[in-house]
Amino acid sequence: MKKIITSIVFLFFILNSFGQKLNAVFVQDTIVVERDKTIMQMVPIPINIMSLNPTGVVGAIPNVLNFATVPLAVNALPAVDFQFTAGALPPINAGTTQVAWQVTILPGTNAADNALFISVQITYNDGAAQTKSVIIKVINKKPVEKEDNDDVDVSLLVGSNLDFFNSVKLKDLAGEFNIFLPEIFSFKSNNKKIKIGASLGIYNYRNFSVDSPGTVTSYNYKLVPFETLDPTKKIVKATFSSSGKSTKDFQGFYVEPLLLLREDKKTHLFLSFHLEVLKRTEKIEYDNPNYIWRDTVLYNPARDNVINEHGDIIRRNPSNTYHSAYYGIGFPVSLSKKYFELYFAPTVGISKYNVTSYQTKAGGTFTINETGPFYLCKFFFKEKVSLLGLTIGGEVRGIFGKLNPYLNAYVATRISLSKFSDFFKASSK
Repeated sequence: MKKIITSIVFLFFILNSFGQKLNAVFVQDTIVVERDKTIMQMVPIPINIMSLNPTGVVGAIPNVLNFATVPLAVNALPAVDFQFTAGALPPINAGTTQVAWQVTILPGTNAADNALFISVQITYNDGAAQTKSVIIKVINKKPVEKEDNDDVDVSLLVGSNLDFFNSVKLKDLAGEFNIFLPEIFSFKSNNKKIKIGASLGIYNYRNFSVDSPGTVTSYNYKLVPFETLDPTKKIVKATFSSSGKSTKDFQGFYVEPLLLLREDKKTHLFLSFHLEVLKRTEKIEYDNPNYIWRDTVLYNPARDNVINEHGDIIRRNPSNTYHSAYYGIGFPVSLSKKYFELYFAPTVGISKYNVTSYQTKAGGTFTINETGPFYLCKFFFKEKVSLLGLTIGGEVRGIFGKLNPYLNAYVATRISLSKFSDFFKASSK
């Protein structure tokens, strides 16, 4: 009985083996290749082995696959644009589930971005009826749209400040030199790439501010300059108010480590750590006095103890130099379109600053220093049609709850030295 069962199993195995044939299929019906104009691309053509011819029996057919290209009537990739070696794989061993052949696409571009094709076939079992084909679709690789914030950028801003208090005049030099490093290093956290960069620069701007209406001042002066006074002589008693306009020349240096919070092709949002030192040269120009009251009276020595020699009121235009330091956190955001760029950077933090200086009777000076919370908002609009990068921008800077804000606006060219370099390289080719 045991011999009978063994014979039946062996016979079943033999019959089943003779019924099995080599069967292979391409993993994909169409393989899409984006052709690169600069490099060769080796494209694997995977084939799944579904079954094999029986081996180890009399008359067994070898498990061999033959590869060749099939001529196409239209839209064929020219033979000079690819390399393909027709041939056969070595006999496939039992247990193999996948094999591959290869075609090499040579550097170049397809004319007019048309898709071109290569047809590759496999033949097996010694019969053309068993031929199967795969289409390799070759298209031009799409150019990668380069984001403005991808590369190191070195820029130079040169222009003029806008003075809104004198009929909107252009006045004095506005300048800034900036180095933007979008990615100094990066690391992954929760499968997300974290980019750390920096922005640093030096600048020179003129800021303007209007003082509050001036204090009311009493002023007595001689009717006749340098006259010796006595009770028979007349003097002028006056009360006036005045206001002034102050200009501040700012020269400074800043460093901002940057953490990229969000980005897409056009918008970038950063967290910045703002460090800045600032030299402020301040000049106050007083307006002509506005007389509230003025009268001519007889000189009274008991009453009129301060008499000025001249009737003309002369206000000196004091000039002082102050130094400040700023430590803060900001959220710069940039929106970059094809023809323009918008930039907005609000920042808050702590500042150590000089308030004002006084002159003593002995001829010395002393300065009042304070520490307080500051706000700073920088902004600009830049056109990108030309290499000059015509720009309108400015800043508002102040101390919360103290002092009037410093205002700056400018019209300038913001020249990207990196873009200039790329332009000249392209022109020289």
